[in-house]
Amino acid sequence: MGCAASSSTLDKHDPLPKQVDPRLPFKSYRQLFNFKNSWKVVSRKLDDTSKVNLLRLLTKYPNHQEMYPGLKPLLDKAKDKDLPDQNEEIFQSLQFETEAVTIFQMFDEVVEDMDANVGQSINTLHTNAQIYAQKPGYSKDFFEDMEDTFMSSVSDLFGDRFTEATEENFRQMYSFCKTHLNSTQLNSQLN
Repeated sequence: MGCAASSSTLDKHDPLPKQVDPRLPFKSYRQLFNFKNSWKVVSRKLDDTSKVNLLRLLTKYPNHQEMYPGLKPLLDKAKDKDLPDQNEEIFQSLQFETEAVTIFQMFDEVVEDMDANVGQSINTLHTNAQIYAQKPGYSKDFFEDMEDTFMSSVSDLFGDRFTEATEENFRQMYSFCKTHLNSTQLNSQLN
């Protein structure tokens, strides 16, 4: 009898496992936790990774270069090259760095708020979508096209540590971001 009473007392004090906000694409808090830990690797190399991503995007999809007319002379020299050691001039450009880092700072803010304030993460995406939609030369395919270059840039950063689980987590995060970036753009086009 004493054991049953103490057992029920313990059950009342056991904390419930952390839950993932249903607006997030992650199935468990463990998956979100692992993703956020993986993101720290990107965050530490945010400048370099963001520059590799933007250069890959603009060389693979030259139609997006219209958004960055000031970078045209540097981009013309960077055709079919996406590595810093092959493109020292563009990777040293403050204007290029600013444009590249701005994109990844948006992702960084979203990730920062993911487990504590998903509404703020979504707000960040909506605000940035409206800013990009007003940029001359912007097309709705910008973030869609960026998915491949984002994933390859992150994969290169991780190297052998880019496991299938890590890749899946990054794809889910990017899909979450893309969904909210595109939904805001659609709403602004309808109004």
